[in-house]
Amino acid sequence: MTTLRKLGLKLFSVALAVGLWLAVSGEPIAERGVRIPVAFENLPESMEILGDPPTSVEVRLRGPSGTLRRLGAGDMAAIIDLEAEHAGTRMFDMSSDRVRAPLGIDVTQVIPSTISLTLDVSSSRVVPIVPEVRGAPAAGFMVGAVEVEPASVEVEGPESRLHDLVEAMTEPIDVTGMSVPMRRMVTVGVDDPYLRLVTPGSARVTIPIVRVPGGGAARTATGAARTGLGARD
Repeated sequence: MTTLRKLGLKLFSVALAVGLWLAVSGEPIAERGVRIPVAFENLPESMEILGDPPTSVEVRLRGPSGTLRRLGAGDMAAIIDLEAEHAGTRMFDMSSDRVRAPLGIDVTQVIPSTISLTLDVSSSRVVPIVPEVRGAPAAGFMVGAVEVEPASVEVEGPESRLHDLVEAMTEPIDVTGMSVPMRRMVTVGVDDPYLRLVTPGSARVTIPIVRVPGGGAARTATGAARTGLGARD
């Protein structure tokens, strides 16, 4: 870029700033409160946020009345940079410096004044899939050894939540009154909102419905299903 062009761009920037100042300098100064979103930036891939972090804060603004009237919640954001943070509970001072505001607008207060976050290390583990079989087959029948394909699934999430996870589950399969084998494609998931499957998907569950040996009473479906899985393991 030539020196002359650089000079021209600088003069244009100055003229633009002066024009903006002249446009708003005649307006009365006013104050306004507005709720703006909270943005968490630069969260390391190895970390996760636990709990329910706040999604917005309220800010008090001061500036030209016309500019304040035109402001929308999407024009501003409170930024929390997590790049240098590590696992544990962290407190963040919500000063005006964290708020990205338009030129000419002063942030006089942020409510709440502090935000607490709990960070945890992200991890993963493989757990077995245990089908949820409900109900009882027809009289004289019982649930045999239940099979599921795939037999396991990889789950990821905060390390502290993975520690207590022992299995993934399926949506319920009702065998009430059944006297013939069943095969179903069912959705697989985990009963923890902070955990998720690495590859969301489904599993094929095969449920044998067999006659009770010797005419004995049928076992409950759930008990039979878990017994069958244990036998295969």
